[in-house]
Formats: sequence, structure tokens, C-alpha cells
Amino acid sequence: MTDKQTPIKRCLGILIAALAILSSARAGATILVDIPTAGSWQQAIAAGNIVPSTAGANLTDAALQFYLPQGVPLAVEAARLTPDFDGVSDPQATVIDNTLVMSWDLPSNDALAIAWWDYRFDPLGSTPVNLGSGSSMIHFSVYPPRGVWDLSLELMDVNGRSRGWFRFGPANLWDTFWISPNLGLQNPFSFYWSDPLFDITKVVAMRFNESGMQSQPFPIDPTTGLAVAAWNAWDSVKVEVPEPGTLVLIGLSLSLLGLAARRATPSPNA
Repeated sequence: MTDKQTPIKRCLGILIAALAILSSARAGATILVDIPTAGSWQQAIAAGNIVPSTAGANLTDAALQFYLPQGVPLAVEAARLTPDFDGVSDPQATVIDNTLVMSWDLPSNDALAIAWWDYRFDPLGSTPVNLGSGSSMIHFSVYPPRGVWDLSLELMDVNGRSRGWFRFGPANLWDTFWISPNLGLQNPFSFYWSDPLFDITKVVAMRFNESGMQSQPFPIDPTTGLAVAAWNAWDSVKVEVPEPGTLVLIGLSLSLLGLAARRATPSPNA
């Protein structure tokens, strides 16, 4: 009896150790982007990480999949960025400082005017990042005021392929989102599209995309005091991925679990 119990006790010990490793591994993460905690909006713009849209720029395939079926004229506009702005407030009197405000013009023909800013992980585009782990997360806090047609997050890889999450607006309140870049449609977004060949292991940029129409006027732009353009604001952006050591520990723990399971299975001759 004692001889038969010894392998089981060993397996239980391996299981406990493996689960402890797995539990501790889940806590480790590398922060790739953390604005404004680890650097201001202005610093990211000056470094070339944050780049605004230009008039007439091309939409990604993900954006085209979202906008074209809506059957309205589209116009990509130049984005004007006001970094580290204080005092953006929503109708619930929530006031946020150190925001990034984006403003853009609305065409007189009532086309859907689209603007964005890209966060480039490497301003030169030569060092993509791997967001392929299921525990990678993108967090952002945004205020889309009355008038915003949609808000979205897109990812672009080294080959120009795209993946995006889109939500009709406005939310008209400060709101925060945690998005897994490895999952499909996620609340509160209402549309998701990904190129079948999109490479999540070689992401070069994130795109924060907004749009509006002149027939749906915006509140007064807090950066100018004028009601002549579209605008919205971001409070924070954060991207985190598992640390390389964490991935090794997860792999080791899974291997130990497999070993324990094999040892705990009685042989046919037992």
C-alpha cells in the first residue's frame, strides 16, 4: 500500500508546485505604453510615437469594412492634437486633466469626417511588438462628446494589414476600456474585423479613430472655445504584455502538470 501511494504523493507535490508557479507567473507584465503615467502626451508626440492623421490619408481595410456599408460619403481630415490639456469635462461634471484632445474639421457637404492619431511603437517602424499572448491587454480612457459618430481602436502590422474594434457613439461620458488584442468582438464594441493574415506578433501601430458630421454638431471645443469643429479627448493609454520570463514559467508549469498527470495514471499492469 505504501509503495503505491508514494508516486501519487509525488504527483500531488508536482501539481502543487506547478499551480504555485502558474499563479505567480500571471502577475508579471511588461508595460509597453503608459501615458501619462510614464511620460506626457507632449513627450510622445515629440518623440514621434504619436502621429495625427493627414487630409486624404488612406483608411485601413478594417475601417473600410466598418464605414463603407453605412452608405455615406467619407472624408479623411487632418487631426489637430492638443496634448496635456486640463479641464475636459463631461455632462456628469467629471473633469479630467492631462488629456490629449483631438480636433478636426467637418466638411460643408456633410460627409462623414474621419480623423485619428496613431501610436507607433517604434517611430522608425523597424521594431514591431508581439501582442500575441492571450494575456496582452490594451487599456484606454476616452471621452467622445455628443456629435461623435463612432470611436474605435485599430491595430496595424508590418505588412499594413489591420484589425479593429468599432463602436457607434457618442458615449458622451468619460469611459475606460480593456481590450484583448487576441479576442474578437468585445463589449462595448459593436463591430470587429480582422484581416485573415493579420500578424499579431508584428504590430507596428495602434490607431484611435473618430468621426463626425456637420449635421450633428459638437459641443464647444474646450481647447479653442469655439463650436466650429469636431473633437474628443483621451485620458490615458496603456499597453501591457507578459514578461518573457512569465511565458517561460507558464510553459514550465504546464509541462509539470502534464508530467504529473502521466505519473498519476495507473499502468494497465498495476
